[in-house]
Amino acid sequence: MVDKEEGKGCSAMVIEKISPEESRRSWLRLKFCQVYFLLVLVAVLAFAILIFCIVFAAKLSQMNSRYESIEAKTKGLMEMKQGFNNFQNAGLLLNGNNNKQKTGDGVPSKDEYDEMEGEGLPPAIKPSKVVYGSEKDQKQTTMIPENELFLDKMKLREEAAKTVNFEKRQEDPPVINQGKYIPPTEKIRYVDPDPYRWYREGGACGKMDQCPGSKNYFFRETKPLVVISFDGFSKVYDQNRAVKNLEHIKKCGTTAEFVIPSYPTKTFPNHYTIATGVYPGHHGLVDNYVYDPAISDKVLDGKYNRDPRLFQSDPIWSLYKRVTGKKTACMMWIGCNNHPDFQPDYLEPFNFNITDAQKFDEVAEWLSKPEDERPGLTMVYIAEPDDSSHWARMNEGNLRSDALAEIDHLLGRFFNKLHDKNLMDCFNIIVLSDHGMADLYTHINLKTKLFDPKLKMITGPLARFHFDGSSTTQADIRKAFPCDNGTNHLLFNKKTFPPRCHYTENPRTGDMILEAPIGTEFRGDDSTYRHGDHGYDYLEPEMRTVFFARGPAFQRKAVLAPFQNVEYYNLFAELLDIPSKLISPNNGTYGRLEGALTKQNNEQDPFYWAAQTIPECPRRAFQLPTIKGCGPGYQSCDAPSAICHQKPRNLAATSLTDVKFCVKELCDLTVLERRETLDAPKNQFFASAVDKIVYEMATEKNSTNDCPYYREDYMEGCIFYEASPENPTTHVGLSIRNQRYMFESVKMNVFFKGVWDELNALTNEYLSNQEPLLVISGSYTKDGDLPTHLFRILLSCGPKDNWNPVLRECVDQNHSRVLSFLFPNMDEDLNCMDSRKRLLKYTARVRDIEALTGLRFFRNSLPYPQMIQRTTFIPLELW
Repeated sequence: MVDKEEGKGCSAMVIEKISPEESRRSWLRLKFCQVYFLLVLVAVLAFAILIFCIVFAAKLSQMNSRYESIEAKTKGLMEMKQGFNNFQNAGLLLNGNNNKQKTGDGVPSKDEYDEMEGEGLPPAIKPSKVVYGSEKDQKQTTMIPENELFLDKMKLREEAAKTVNFEKRQEDPPVINQGKYIPPTEKIRYVDPDPYRWYREGGACGKMDQCPGSKNYFFRETKPLVVISFDGFSKVYDQNRAVKNLEHIKKCGTTAEFVIPSYPTKTFPNHYTIATGVYPGHHGLVDNYVYDPAISDKVLDGKYNRDPRLFQSDPIWSLYKRVTGKKTACMMWIGCNNHPDFQPDYLEPFNFNITDAQKFDEVAEWLSKPEDERPGLTMVYIAEPDDSSHWARMNEGNLRSDALAEIDHLLGRFFNKLHDKNLMDCFNIIVLSDHGMADLYTHINLKTKLFDPKLKMITGPLARFHFDGSSTTQADIRKAFPCDNGTNHLLFNKKTFPPRCHYTENPRTGDMILEAPIGTEFRGDDSTYRHGDHGYDYLEPEMRTVFFARGPAFQRKAVLAPFQNVEYYNLFAELLDIPSKLISPNNGTYGRLEGALTKQNNEQDPFYWAAQTIPECPRRAFQLPTIKGCGPGYQSCDAPSAICHQKPRNLAATSLTDVKFCVKELCDLTVLERRETLDAPKNQFFASAVDKIVYEMATEKNSTNDCPYYREDYMEGCIFYEASPENPTTHVGLSIRNQRYMFESVKMNVFFKGVWDELNALTNEYLSNQEPLLVISGSYTKDGDLPTHLFRILLSCGPKDNWNPVLRECVDQNHSRVLSFLFPNMDEDLNCMDSRKRLLKYTARVRDIEALTGLRFFRNSLPYPQMIQRTTFIPLELW
């Protein structure tokens, strides 16, 4: 028994003797404590519930507000966002992020790499069910030049070509996680223990006419095609014979002297051109960075953006699946993830975490599948040697040589795997690249010359300016980059840009273009960590790249003449047995690479189908073909003999169903012109928008002619035209004889007359070598009363005894050469280029002139294979 109280709390109490009164008080005290604790507990719970409700209500309010108007922002936030976007477009895209981290060893950090222009990094998007616009309206796009002359002969292909009808999306696609970037110096290079075993054990070239174990009739007749691209593999690397496995392919297959990329020589545009056969200016992927206000108000990075509207035209994997129903595969090829229709069955998007050796292993697994599951077309992209070449000059360090050595071992590993499975001779394998590489020595910070937060600028060896929404004008750009004969830059607007590039037809190319000379790049800051780059004019030798092919379909030890990469698409289609009439419209020429194949189908490109003969122009009634001269002041002057010893032959045909041209035969030249000019009144004759083409056979240098002639049965009398300050145009003869005949002259800007005089001087320089020349000169008018383009084609056969005067053609084509020019009718030169530099800049293919005018040259004088070799030839230098 306890005789004292121990505490007075609710629980710490022991009572020895309890009276009734004390018992009541004790009971009440206990009940009070219990009620007290219960009330406290309820209060705490109520307070917690209240807090929860308040937080939940706040969150719910925010969510409701967000879903009711996701784009609603306060005015201050919008201004901050716009300021950030302007800085990002004008600064970050100028490579101007001054807060980026550097590795300090000449190798880019992840931030610096992301700041690059996407070189070597294809889009990394998995196939998605997201649809932009209605699924019913989704179709494929084919953007080719808006030229009725080109499209007129494509009717058999139109069913294969489709049109995209996308609705404008409301949000930018999400940024894609591509894994962690590994700098070149930290890469673990793959080394194969025996990279040439396939070649040694397979009996050198193997048995490419056999494919053991093939049961599928389709694959017995049409071998699967594997296309492997090594980004930035310069022709120089091949000349150094750095990759022995490619040398083995040469011994057993086909190669090319070199391959010419398309303009600009960037990774994304050229890989998609290889896949579509369409120039970057026509398929829409004009650069690694693209600005299109119809899609986004931001400059879009191709490697992160999945909007299919950036990727137009019909890629080869889409065409193949649509026509044959067979499977296709893509290993990180640019555009495979983005095209809305007929995506590859086996698809691996770009990911830094997948090594190149793992890529080839996965491709080997695809190709080892049962024939019913095996892809008939496989496209493989490898980022080397481009990745390493950006950070090492040609003769400095081991980065570039290490990358080339790894490529050799990777190919050996891949070929060994196919050889071990008895599949090496079951595929047609093509190894190619998108562009070359040039060493960098000069970096120009554009922000020291021009900065406008609203001006959208994309930098690199090629800088593009978009004026959309900014206060910058062409005058501002010209002031910042005055003409200097191309020493530090070349500046162009859409009107003065060389037509051979097929670039500025697309609004995505910007308002002005700034080209850097080889060895220089434009940046947005003072960083100089790059030591190599590309994106220059494809005329530069450093931009040339390679082509190798091996397999049952290819010739052995064949070497193709140089060609441009728009020609690949038709070659792929022919290797895959796609009928020519089902091939989507493209800028290549069917049959151009047929010399690489063992079996040639000799089909002609629809571009040259059904060309029609051009008739003679009607003559004036009751007039004899008398030739008269027109001296100064309408005074008569000595006219040449009216006796024609030999008429020049008309070497042109037209693709137009309605023939709009006619021919005027003269003693020593032929003139083609539009029919609608023939009935024009005398005082309006030269005011009409006319197209003229002059053929002439020149055998010696021509002197200035002060007495132009006319024929009375073609022309009523003399017409002279004088320029004035109010009307700064003049008439210039297309002939190198300086307007020998009155009706072979055209109207042009006074400035451009000087350019034409330079071309005449160059032509006469060639004639001084005593080589006969066939000279074809002409004009083309899109609209207005001035020709928009002027052109000239020079054909030389070399020695005089190689010229056939009857056929007007070379006897031995091995000694023939062609040089052609295509000029916009400019009213000024923004670059003050010297004569030869300017003339080289405005060279072009004969086919470019044909596509513009609707005429077909040499069609009747040469067999088709020789004709297209001539018309697709790209002049890389002047004679």
